[in-house]
Amino acid sequence: MDKLDKLSLLLVLGIIMLVCTSAVIICRSWIIPIDVDINTGTQSAAAAPAPVEKSAFDHALVFHDNTAITNTGSFSLWLRARIIFPDASQLEDHQIISQSLEHGFWEFGNDRWFYYALPVAKNQSTEPLIDQIISSSNSGNANQSAGQFRMQVEIAPEIWLYEKPETAYDAFQQLSFSPCTAEKP
Repeated sequence: MDKLDKLSLLLVLGIIMLVCTSAVIICRSWIIPIDVDINTGTQSAAAAPAPVEKSAFDHALVFHDNTAITNTGSFSLWLRARIIFPDASQLEDHQIISQSLEHGFWEFGNDRWFYYALPVAKNQSTEPLIDQIISSSNSGNANQSAGQFRMQVEIAPEIWLYEKPETAYDAFQQLSFSPCTAEKP
């Protein structure tokens, strides 16, 4: 083989390598979706997802229709909740009937938040915050049952606090920055 044949062979092999590399890239990006774990940089095919492990900092709250909240996280949480009405009416326009408020499980703070009196342990639930909401709007239908509302709930994990708080309000004062928030529509 002379030099020209060797050079031609190298060029053909180079083109074949480029075509094969392009085919692999196209196959992996268009046909087989790849997930990249941003924490470790490892890749895995989307068809076979790895099982998700719950870290110590995962917080999960389960909202119940009776306005009780379950802590499914890894450690105890202090909770506070706020009731939000979609029609821009204020909490003062409604009367909240709650056995939990009367019995001291929930407390209404000056900052318009309801604070749960005790930390909620792992896999435990709060007492329901609301038994009934009665609207006292200017529509002339006093004592009419209120329509829709949302509960915004914020958490203060006990392990984030530098000292043991006496109340939920104290726990949130220790977290002067914005705590983790979950919202139920």
